[in-house]
Amino acid sequence: MIFNARVRRHYYPWIAQNLLDLAFGAGICQTVLFCAVALMAVSRKTLAAGDTHGRMAALCLGTAMALVATDLAGINRGEVVRLWIFLACFMQIPAAYVCTTARQPSRADPRARHDDLQTALSASMLAFLQP
Repeated sequence: MIFNARVRRHYYPWIAQNLLDLAFGAGICQTVLFCAVALMAVSRKTLAAGDTHGRMAALCLGTAMALVATDLAGINRGEVVRLWIFLACFMQIPAAYVCTTARQPSRADPRARHDDLQTALSASMLAFLQP
């Protein structure tokens, strides 16, 4: 905080960058599926449902609100993947829910392949993971 105040480093560019970093850290496919479920959860019909759909809608909206509040609070600039990892875990649940409720099980296959590719690319960029 002292460094940011001393050099007058603005927080505004980080509002969008923090969300992009979290999207990459949580997984691009998981983020897209999370956003889709969160958008569907906005309808009152989905929220009022007492079944799994209603509970998933509440989880997504709660996670989205926590994400927005954390981002707008201006707590950190960068290092989102490390500091917001707890939110990335909550973003995985709706993605798994979408894959399990898909009518065709083969629709989960592209997400799994994308996860493998993203993990391989991410791991190759981290030198300390190399033996």
